[in-house]
Amino acid sequence: MVSVATAGVRIPVPSHGAEVGGGPSPAPARRRWPRSRALVAGGAGLAALGFFIASALNSGSVYYLTIGELRAKGDTIQNQRVRVAGHVTPGTIERAGSLLRFTALDRATSQQLPVVYRGVIPDAFNEEAEVVVEGKLTQGGTFEATTLLAKCPSKFEGTT
Repeated sequence: MVSVATAGVRIPVPSHGAEVGGGPSPAPARRRWPRSRALVAGGAGLAALGFFIASALNSGSVYYLTIGELRAKGDTIQNQRVRVAGHVTPGTIERAGSLLRFTALDRATSQQLPVVYRGVIPDAFNEEAEVVVEGKLTQGGTFEATTLLAKCPSKFEGTT
């Protein structure tokens, strides 16, 4: 505040900026979010993150079945993406360029599944190899695999 003297009377006049002889004027007050708004915003962010993580996990999940379980589901499983485990039936491997045909065997039920696969064939794939194929069952009963995984035989398996 600055005072102005007029006819011996001092009248206070507000000043803009620093006062004469005084220090700097106080900084204007900043508006702060109330704590409840910050908690709501943080909660909404965590909920969105959780939703995106759950969506990513669900889109990548695929059912894992044995050949017997696949056959038991019948037509209800057709054109759905599934994983099926089995063993390569000896004498059924046919290769034609990038096309591979073989029959997978469920040793527990002796059920077989014809498989067609196009792509890179794993080094461990051979007669009687344990395999997991991922793909879809067609109406004709052939499994069209988009992924072929072959289990490597263990060095420590005993001979029979």
